[in-house]
Amino acid sequence: MGPSEEVAAAASRGRAFGAVDPPWTIPDFLGRGMDSAFPPHMESSPSLVATRPPCLVFAMTAPLNVCIIGSGNWGSAIARIIGNNAEKLHRFATTVKMWVYEENVNGRKLTDIINTEHENVKYLPGYKLPENVVAVPQLQVAAEGADLLVFVVPHQFIRKLCDQLMGCVSKNARGITLIKGIDEGPEGLRLISDIIREKMGIDVSVLMGANIANEVAAEKFCETTIGSKVFENGLLFKQLLQTPNFRITVVDDADTVELCGALKNIVAVGAGFCDGLQCGDNTKAAVIRLGLMEMIAFAKLFSKDNSVSSATFLESCGVADLITTCYGGRNRRVAEAFVKTGKSIEELEREMLNGQKLQGPQTSAEVYHILKQKGLVEKPPPFSFQFGKVELLNLSFHKVVTSLPEVHIYVGIPISIIYASDTTSFQVPITKAGQKLHIPLRVLCGLLLLLCNTVMWTFFAKALRHSSSSAQATVTTTASNFIFSAFFGHLIFGERHAMLWWVGIFLTLLGLFVLHGSPSRDQKLDVKKGE
Repeated sequence: MGPSEEVAAAASRGRAFGAVDPPWTIPDFLGRGMDSAFPPHMESSPSLVATRPPCLVFAMTAPLNVCIIGSGNWGSAIARIIGNNAEKLHRFATTVKMWVYEENVNGRKLTDIINTEHENVKYLPGYKLPENVVAVPQLQVAAEGADLLVFVVPHQFIRKLCDQLMGCVSKNARGITLIKGIDEGPEGLRLISDIIREKMGIDVSVLMGANIANEVAAEKFCETTIGSKVFENGLLFKQLLQTPNFRITVVDDADTVELCGALKNIVAVGAGFCDGLQCGDNTKAAVIRLGLMEMIAFAKLFSKDNSVSSATFLESCGVADLITTCYGGRNRRVAEAFVKTGKSIEELEREMLNGQKLQGPQTSAEVYHILKQKGLVEKPPPFSFQFGKVELLNLSFHKVVTSLPEVHIYVGIPISIIYASDTTSFQVPITKAGQKLHIPLRVLCGLLLLLCNTVMWTFFAKALRHSSSSAQATVTTTASNFIFSAFFGHLIFGERHAMLWWVGIFLTLLGLFVLHGSPSRDQKLDVKKGE
């Protein structure tokens, strides 16, 4: 091919320089380059602008090839954005390959339908895909030569897909996952981005947000969040994906962004149960609020480097996505139908989602097994025993406050150790000087009594909130109260209350084993792993 033929070929691809098309002038060319690099609706990054003009970047580097791995409802919606942006921006190759799991729809292959009618009639009917989005049924063929990989498949398939892609994707490629889920393994919690990064050796960003696929496809305004440990890569994917109606914020707290996208589906299932049981909006709001608190606690518990930022939960990936999913997402809808119809999750997936997999129940099962592996499921409510300790102080202060001046103060075991004598009931009479201090002591202990009562019931409320069973939390709290009171009552005041010991031990066994083995109403609604 001669030079003129090369220029003509370049022009046909829409990547030629100003000299190829005579009507272009140098200012026109520079204007096109700048507009293509940073359209008016995008925020430019100093790190991308200060080094060299965008036109020189295009002159020195080839356009980036984009591959979308997945073609479901969300994958097809995002393909509309990527296809349109790739046609407009010189930084990206015009043709966008989309891997499609081959299946027949009304006797025709789905890939043939997409490539001829430019519509995913099964998973995103009614919305046309750009003609430059090409459906490819072979995964390795679709990913061949890709510089940017967009992963948007059910999370339970990611390991198998990465195994197939190993060796056919450049180590210089960059990926972004739109997959909302987590994985469990022998070592515990695994993020989807970590699996891709480990298996393929590429940097991976994440995109999560309040983005219902059909509304994104309809170009209704929404926000989303990109989390990227390599911030420049996050800005690159922002350039690929942002539109005037699909606004993107880039943050570096990538792990938290990804956890938000996975955990909110579990809360959405609970919201769907509320709707199915007709519990009302107040109860549903409580589920959402408590669910958000659990999401934050879980993220901090499993953070690798204590880098979880509470501010991330205020981005679109956090509270916005949670609210949207709990009111309009598929997890909520299917969970409501699960309660009302009594059908299995698999049946509802076939009927309501055209066979697509629901993420909430699967993620719920995985989170449960991860917590069980860490010993955090069967662990007694941690606040119960704190309640018992404070109740001990409460009883001590109460005894001092209600005692009359002529009543002796029991000191029990400490005095018996000092005098090496009988441990049953040592009494120290209050002297006249001691009686003068008794009233101020009562006032002080009265104030401490009020403080202890406040703290005690705060711990009790927390025990109720953190326990999966209110009955179990109440019983274990009462048991700890009895045991602490019996032990320290004898230790400090020399009083023996054998009944407190036996009742405390009985309630402890009842709370930890009997009630724990009896599932509550909520636990009976638990969904099997894989549903």
